[in-house]
Amino acid sequence: MSKSLGELRAAAGAAKRLPTRTKTLCLAQELVGQVQELTSEKADLLMQIGSRVQGDDGETDGKPTRVGDPRRARVAEIDTELEALYAQMREHEGTLRLQAIPAGEWRLWVDANPPRETDRDENGRPILHPLDERLAYGFCNAQALADDLFRYVVSWNDEPVTEEDWQYLLNNAAPGDVKDIVTLVLSLQEGEGARAPKASSNSSSTTGTPATP
Repeated sequence: MSKSLGELRAAAGAAKRLPTRTKTLCLAQELVGQVQELTSEKADLLMQIGSRVQGDDGETDGKPTRVGDPRRARVAEIDTELEALYAQMREHEGTLRLQAIPAGEWRLWVDANPPRETDRDENGRPILHPLDERLAYGFCNAQALADDLFRYVVSWNDEPVTEEDWQYLLNNAAPGDVKDIVTLVLSLQEGEGARAPKASSNSSSTTGTPATP
């Protein structure tokens, strides 16, 4: 007995499951900032400890820093502080899962949100907004995509995400992470190797610092 149309549609839908990607985020940026500061301090101290002692004349005496150097004790303190911060960060970390939308729906969205042209070069080619070129590879308006990211969100730690949850996430995620999510969505829809055609942009002619999505 042949399958019904409903059964055929269900089978076709399962066979063409839309791709997904995940990104791990920490929603405690104050902790991230503290880790960055301590990591930078530790790197500076290790560089100093590893260098040779320099005299007033600018010459090195060939002797390594002393074993009892207080900087070594500070490095140990930093390691202890970092372990405590990492433990706290794990309580605020989670995995965000994103899923592509159907290709036709994506194309309609792109057509409605084209990349922004800021100028034309000497050959008449469009110069794109830096964000549209760098984050969206010239396919679309990166700001519009950042504003519409919720439609691609599936879950946080395998649990459904409400619009209220999403706003909380956006308010507590690092701006760089939001930019990464924009690019991740582009890879979902256009493929991992997505790049804008060279003729469609010329960012080397642009100046200034782009706004954060």
